[in-house]
Amino acid sequence: MIELAMEFFLGNLCIEIGLWSIKEKQFKKADALFDTGAHTTHIDTGTLKRLGYNLNEAEKSYISTVGSSKLQINNIVMDNIKIGSLELGAALVNFSELSNVSASVILGMNIIKEFNVVLDFENEIITLKPNFDIKLTTPPERFNKHDSRFGVWTINKKHEGKLLNENEDYNI
Repeated sequence: MIELAMEFFLGNLCIEIGLWSIKEKQFKKADALFDTGAHTTHIDTGTLKRLGYNLNEAEKSYISTVGSSKLQINNIVMDNIKIGSLELGAALVNFSELSNVSASVILGMNIIKEFNVVLDFENEIITLKPNFDIKLTTPPERFNKHDSRFGVWTINKKHEGKLLNENEDYNI
């Protein structure tokens, strides 16, 4: 179980995490916005460059946000991310300039969904209980974004215990 101090920047819930620096071979501290509305973890381009990641061969994908659709985004595999004392191993991250965001990282659902989360606003503590085997981490060279725990997240729609498919009509 991980307990972290909650911090609020401009109304956003933030926590401190560690990002693996290829250049320095150690974790570097970063403020991360805890964002359940973000599908995939997103890191500032400048931050990734300072950590030594080669962004020239990044994969391209597309995202939709409120008010826009099919925005091109870049993604890479980050070697390791650390939350509290827990190392997660390799994780898929998107990247772009985050000049209008109060943190250099947006921690998205591809990571958040792997924890049972308790937000204790009275004591300003966030508790994360991993719901995976913490002894098993994937090194970057074996990472596959389609079958990794911290890769592409598929959203399954359920209603009354039945898995719904995108083409079905349903009222929730």
